[in-house]
Amino acid sequence: MTQYLPSFFSLDPNALVSFFPFVFKGKPLGKELAVCGISSRTAGSMRFRWNENNENRKIVFERAGIDFKNVVPLELIHSKNVYIIEEKKDVFQKQGDGLLTATHSLVPSVTVADCMPIYLYDTENHVKGMLHSGWKGTGICAEAVHIMCEHYNSKPENICAVIGPHIGSCCYNVDKERADYFRLEFSPAAVSESVENGKTVYYVSLLNANLFLLKQCGILPENVTYCTNCTCCSPFLGSHRRETAGLPDNMPPEERSKCFTPMAAFVI
Repeated sequence: MTQYLPSFFSLDPNALVSFFPFVFKGKPLGKELAVCGISSRTAGSMRFRWNENNENRKIVFERAGIDFKNVVPLELIHSKNVYIIEEKKDVFQKQGDGLLTATHSLVPSVTVADCMPIYLYDTENHVKGMLHSGWKGTGICAEAVHIMCEHYNSKPENICAVIGPHIGSCCYNVDKERADYFRLEFSPAAVSESVENGKTVYYVSLLNANLFLLKQCGILPENVTYCTNCTCCSPFLGSHRRETAGLPDNMPPEERSKCFTPMAAFVI
């Protein structure tokens, strides 16, 4: 008898690469359809730039049993830009934050290290999607679902969504301006506040913001699962905030970007 999964899951801290299923109507989908994956901090930096060669990416993907020539990367810019890909070359030298494909052999991949990986799968048309959703790009899941419906004739009730590990509201304190933006755009549930040392401190829940958006898109709750691991709290996960804490404020952004561990999130 198939075990029903709860709406949340936790990653194995000892895994080099973790795999987890999409869930449809409360039941996990078979591996022959689509599988979500993410590397750990132990796997090393999976940083991707078009003008760089990161040999570690090939090593980690192949150790995970994935043919590296099928991995489709994207240089991220914290946007809501989503690309439809039929061949790997369709996004060569392009920048954006989302990939959609109905080509089963392709493995769309983005990198994350506090930002949220969002995995999508249409159970009827077999379209899979991989999204990078930082605070600036919050809303990219709605854009991707819209494209799936327009281009692939997907129906929201047939789409599964998995929200991967990201910085939790426990660690994501922000200024009032950003808090007000999230509260207004993504529901009051996206923001919490507390008084600390006599000052009001605001915390953003990227999870609640994106659950709100997925519900607005018509994605059914029984088709959504999410990871409970906070990247900032979990030392086995890459975290921009945790790993760059204490670095000089005047460090150039490009140098700072090499001081944390981007993880590869992908859909097989």
